[in-house]
Amino acid sequence: MKKLILTIALMLPMLAQGISLKTIQTGWKTKVINDVPTSGLAIMLERFDMTWSTAAVGDVCQVMQMGVSKIVLDDDDGYTVEVDAKNGFVESYNAGSDRQYMQACVWRRSNGHRLFAVVIGQPVDPEIEIICFYDYNPKKQTLTPEPNAIGDWLARTERGDYSFRLPQEGKELLIFDNLEQIKHHFQWDGMRPVFDHSEQINNT
Repeated sequence: MKKLILTIALMLPMLAQGISLKTIQTGWKTKVINDVPTSGLAIMLERFDMTWSTAAVGDVCQVMQMGVSKIVLDDDDGYTVEVDAKNGFVESYNAGSDRQYMQACVWRRSNGHRLFAVVIGQPVDPEIEIICFYDYNPKKQTLTPEPNAIGDWLARTERGDYSFRLPQEGKELLIFDNLEQIKHHFQWDGMRPVFDHSEQINNT
């Protein structure tokens, strides 16, 4: 097992960077992803990556196939993938390198569907963080884009100085306005995250 982990860890930095986040930010809203056989996070993330390939999501998909809950892929920058299968959440992060990072989660909808969300970001070339929402239809086995899942907030966040935090525990979505230093809270209403309130971020 250790040899397998080491082999994959060595392979990951060599993977292609994939599609630019700017391209995904523009294109994901109009492209339905077909042939998604189950509502499992791993399958949905894999199908997303097959459609919109990125280094960050590609790395996480490989780790999820290994069935581990946490692995450090690079000791130099602390590049880590954590998988919380119980709560339908996964993320990758590092301690300050130029690598891409990501989060993904799944909410159960009151109509029997799922709402799948993916956040992908990078600190340079350009500095950008995007969020994509999809409705999973179990009968059609499709992921259909939902650009209005959080109302007009998606258009606001595309100005480039927002970041996102998907829920690992609970169902609350957080959006951070990094320019104005404001945190926006969105509460789950059974179908989507709905704006609840905002608060000033205190960095002192």
